[in-house]
This record gives sequence, structure tokens and C-alpha cells, in this order.
Amino acid sequence: MSIKMSSPSPLKTHKRTNITLLVWFSIFFLIISVISANVFVVVIGGKHVYSQTDIKEIANQVYIKKENILASRGLIVDADHNVLAEDVITYKIILYLDESRKGVNNKPAYVVDINATAQALAPILDMEEHAILQLLNQDLYQTELGVKGKNLSLNQKNEIMALDLPGIEFQTMVSRNYPYGEFASHLIGFAQYDDASKSNTGRMGIEANFNTMLTGQNGYRHYQSDISGFHYKDMYNQQEDAVDGNTVVLTLDRRIQETLELAIKQTQENVNAYQTWALVMEVDTGRILAWGQTPGFDPNTMNIDDYDNVISQGVFEPGSTMKSFVYATAIDKGRYNGQATYASGAFHMGVSNGLPIQVASASQASTTIYNANRRDWGIVNFDRAFSVSLNTAIATLLTNNISVRDYEQYMDRFGFFKKTDIVGVLENNGVKAFRYPIEMITSGYGQGSSMTTLQLMQAYSAIFNDGVMVKPKIVDAILDGKTGLTLQEFPTEIVSMPIQASTAKEVQRLMTTTAKEGTARYYGIPDVSIMGKTGTAHLIGPNGYYKDRTLNSVVIGLPADQPKISVFYGFIAPGGITPARENEPIKTLLRKIAMVYHLSDQGPDDEDVEAVETQVLDMPHFINQKVSLFEQFALEHAMHYTLLGDGDRIIETSFDGLDKLLNTSHVFIKTNQPLTTMVDLKGLSKKEVQMFAQLSQLELEIEGEGWVIEQSLAAHETLDGETISVVCSLNPPDF
Repeated sequence: MSIKMSSPSPLKTHKRTNITLLVWFSIFFLIISVISANVFVVVIGGKHVYSQTDIKEIANQVYIKKENILASRGLIVDADHNVLAEDVITYKIILYLDESRKGVNNKPAYVVDINATAQALAPILDMEEHAILQLLNQDLYQTELGVKGKNLSLNQKNEIMALDLPGIEFQTMVSRNYPYGEFASHLIGFAQYDDASKSNTGRMGIEANFNTMLTGQNGYRHYQSDISGFHYKDMYNQQEDAVDGNTVVLTLDRRIQETLELAIKQTQENVNAYQTWALVMEVDTGRILAWGQTPGFDPNTMNIDDYDNVISQGVFEPGSTMKSFVYATAIDKGRYNGQATYASGAFHMGVSNGLPIQVASASQASTTIYNANRRDWGIVNFDRAFSVSLNTAIATLLTNNISVRDYEQYMDRFGFFKKTDIVGVLENNGVKAFRYPIEMITSGYGQGSSMTTLQLMQAYSAIFNDGVMVKPKIVDAILDGKTGLTLQEFPTEIVSMPIQASTAKEVQRLMTTTAKEGTARYYGIPDVSIMGKTGTAHLIGPNGYYKDRTLNSVVIGLPADQPKISVFYGFIAPGGITPARENEPIKTLLRKIAMVYHLSDQGPDDEDVEAVETQVLDMPHFINQKVSLFEQFALEHAMHYTLLGDGDRIIETSFDGLDKLLNTSHVFIKTNQPLTTMVDLKGLSKKEVQMFAQLSQLELEIEGEGWVIEQSLAAHETLDGETISVVCSLNPPDF
């Protein structure tokens, strides 16, 4: 039987296909409807259909934020690149109080429990709990916590963040830090944070005068975050990096500056001075090695009593330090004979054609000029008159040897009564009082006319530098803050040659005699011969001259045979000068200069220098103290010592455990920086060398007994870890 198969009809096949398409279309439509409904609900209702997450709340709290990237203000460094001023990152705490401030999922972004918050923050911020509560109980959107809430360290910030308290945020700040505190503070000045520019801005001194060079350029960052500050990954982010400020390199020598700071403070205490100031300068370059005044201030704490920089802005009548320039005028004009004599008791001044002249008697005189304390030195020559600083000699020279107009011309040549134009420092001009005949004479011994210390030291550079006058210099260079490359240099500037070299040599001779047997003899030190000229002057006040204030000053050049360093040291104190009380701090400074700049070699005049007296010293405790404190002690007691390393703190000494020590002993001071170069051991005893080896932890092989005559690694050469050979002898040569 055959079976006949029939094929489906075209109509049935078409109906089945339509049903399938209808099913798939319905499914697709349902999916699209669900998605559309969810989108509609999210857009209109602000909630996700299935998770019920409040999308609208999240969307409303996403912000495009702009954050400053703070540039670092440039460094101020000394000649050896020790940092004197730098920026440090600090933080300011901000507390949000408004309960409407919410985060994601309605999480509180405000201070919820003010009592718990105050209790937790008080010990970290070193604040009283009640003081914090008082600030948190205000009806404000946000608050800060005053001074204690600013300049927080990173450790403080992290400690607070670890508390995980709501409503607390931090604003990054940049504070200015001065590592050495009261250190040339009136010169360096200070900078303060400025809210408008979001950077530190110079307000005084080098900080202000080089503000443009020191100020960097802040960058920024644009990003998306929620109200609590959460930064969403892979969302909008745009950044412009900050550009840091440049570095200002000063000429200051930290070693000399620290000693100067200690010296002027000691003078302040010794004589109850109203003010003390000092300046140390290289005579051939004008580079200022130290610059300071008391009262000073610590720019970290801003305890400022006087904003004037006395060295450049303080105008004073210099007293007898001006006599050098009267003598220089007479010598340069060829009208000086140092052996010529005159009657020194009194100078009777008359007037002719508006100029001062000498007359025979008081009855003929319009005024009479006397020496200090009206002392009559009898018949003296002019060389001797300079060394004992006689006013009558100046009056005689200005009327009999040269004219006052000659002297006026030379004062102008020496640059008095006008700014030196030193870079980076504000200056005053001073006043030339030269209208009346008496002023023409008194200006010769430093009364009436006034000037700044900078002008005086610039003028003395011509005397110390064989006639060549150089401009004082405090800034060496400007360096790129990022690369360290030099952007600008400030070379030595020769102002002029106001006198001949032979004239300068003659004045140097007079000043050397003054330091040996005249008024500057109190400042002699055993380390190096000096030359000097002292000055004493009355101080002008609002109602005439003070009766209880006197300026005592000295200008010194060292060494005497060829001056390399010049020093001005002055103080205003009650009464006259009593050298026994007042000279020791100055001598300490001079000894430090001699040591640092290797000026200790004596010439043929060694026998004229007072021998160092052997003393038994009561030794203070110096561990963890500043090196400069020990150096001051050592210099005051003429101790011989060697520093191991270039650190600023003492960690060990060769006299640890000793209460007493002879000042003639050679001691070693180990600092908080490693020793990198060899020291000079020649002339030291074997015992001292063994102590050196113990402190330095160097391998030394010592041959022989007695004192060192040879060492295999020369002084100042780099230590390479190899064993160093030292040879001692019982009969060493004279080192």
C-alpha cells in the first residue's frame, strides 16, 4: 500500500512565521518598555527602579571642583647653601556645622556630635575642650579653630583623619619656616601667607625686596567629586602643575653670623645696651659675611619690636671713626707730616669769609673745641694724635693743612650721605651738616653729619683695599628653583678709587699703631694682628642730644699686614666706654673670623701680642647643644679645638665626663654630620691623635712617640676609607 505524503500548505507556513515574529517582537517591546520605564523613573523620580538607589541625590551632589596646587616659595640660603628660609606644607582644619550638609546616601557631612568631636580634637590641637565647644556651638555653616587650627603638621592631620569624624576637612597651606630662628632677621625679613594669592608673600627684608623672584606660580586641578570630597575615578580631571620660586643665595657665612649673633647679645647684656649692631665684610669683594642687630626677632614667632634695619636704615653720627677720612684727605693732598707737632689742649675757632679758622685765644674765638673729657695731651705729633683720637688734631688739620672744602670734596668721593645702592636692601641717605663753620669742623670728628653703617664700611673698604672702594654686597646669585642653574649673578662692583694706594697704606699704618698702643688696643687678640679706629659719639634725640646715651663703636681690619676682612661693631649704652667689660664679645668675633679664614699666622710683631694665660676651665655640658655655643666658649678661653663634621649640633666630645680642663688642651668636637675630609694633625700629641681616631672612627697607624710630623693623607683631602699613617717625633719642627 502506498502512502502519499502531502507538503504543508503555504498559508499555514506563513501563519507560523508571523506568530514567531510576534513573540520575538513582544519580548523586545517588553524589554524596551522596562528600560524606558526605568529611565523615566530615574529622570523624573530620581530613583533606580530595582535597587531603589536615589540617583537624583547622587547626581545633585557631584561637583566640578577646582583645587589649587600650591607653588613652593623659593629658598633663601647662605653662601654654603644652608637653608635660611623655606616653605613647609601645613594644614588648616575646617569643621562644617550645618545639618543640611549630606553626603552620598544621605550620610552626614557635618559635625554630628560636638562634644565627642571637641574631646577628640583637644589633645591633638593642644586646645582646651571648652574653647572648641564654644566654636562648634555657633549657628554657622562652617567654622575654623583660630591659631591652633592652622599650620597643622601632616602628623596632626593624619591623627585627626584617623578619628573618622564626620564634618571635618582640611585646607592645605604653605607656611614660611626659618630654621635658624633669630639669624640676620632684620636683613632676611619675613614672609606671611596671603589668602588672596594662596601663597607666602614677603613683608620685610630680602623676603620683600626679592618677592617677585621668590614667589612661584600656583597650579590647579579641576576634578569631579561629591559633596564630601570623594573623587570619582575615571571622571573629569584637568591639571596645571605649579612652578616653584627661585632661590636667593646670600653672601652670609653661617659660622661668622652665629658668632656675631652671640657676641651682640652678650654685649647687650654686659652693658645694658639700648641697641647693638655689627657687620663683617670682605674688603676686596664687598661680600658681607655677617649682619646683625639687637634687639632682633625670630621670624617664626614674629616677636618684632623694631622693623628698621639699623645697618642700612639707621642714621647716626659716627664719632671718631670719621677721623680716618680727614687724615686720608690731608695725606692724599700731600699736606701731612705725621711727625709735626702741635699744642693739643684746645682749639680756638674763629670765622673768616664763612669758613672756620684757628685763632690765638678764647677771647678771639667764636667757639673752642676740646678733646674727650677736655684732656690736654700737651705737645704731640699728628701720628700720636690719631692713635689717641684727639679732636683738636682734626680741627688743626682742617684749618692749617687742608681746607674744609677739601674735606667736603673727599667726603663726597668716599660716598657719604648717599645710598650705596646695595642690591636687596632698603637704605637711608644720612645728612651732611656742613652749612655753618662749626659743623665743618665737627663733621671731621663725626658729630653733626650723619650716615649709615653701610656708607661707613663702603668708605673704609677704600682704606683697607689700597684705595679701591667696593660696593657692599649681600646677594651672590639667583638660582632656578627647580634646576639649580644660575639665572643671575651679582659680581663685585668697584665704586671708585677715592684715594691713592699710598694714601691707603699710610692710613693703615696709623690704624695699626692705634690697635697696638692707642684707643683700639683693647681689641687685640693673640690669633692675628689687627688695625682699628674707635669712635664715641653723642646720640641725637627728639629734644636734643641724650645725656644718658652714647654710641661706642670700632672699625677693625685684619690681618694688619694686608687686611682681608673688615668689621664694624657698635652699641648704644649709658655712659662712656669701659673696655674691660665691653671688648670680650668683640674679641670673640675676631677670633672666629681669624680661625675660619685662616688668618692666624703671626708676623714679626708676635712679641707685641699678649701671651695666652693658662687656665683651668670648668667645662659646661655641650652634648646636644649648638656648635656655635661651644665655639663661643672656646674662643673666649683661647681653646684649641677641631670640629669633626660640618653639623650644627654636638653629639660627642673628647672631654666627655671631665668637669675641668686646661684651656691649652686640644679638644675634638664631633657634630651631627659625618667627617668627609681629613683634618690637620701636625703638631698634635700622640694621645690627642688617639682621641681623634676614637671619635672619628678612622683607621690610623701611628708610628713613633711625641708629636705628629707627618700624615699620609693631607689636611682637607677627601676621606676614602683607607688606613691613614701618622708619624710622631719627640722633636717636632715648629708648626
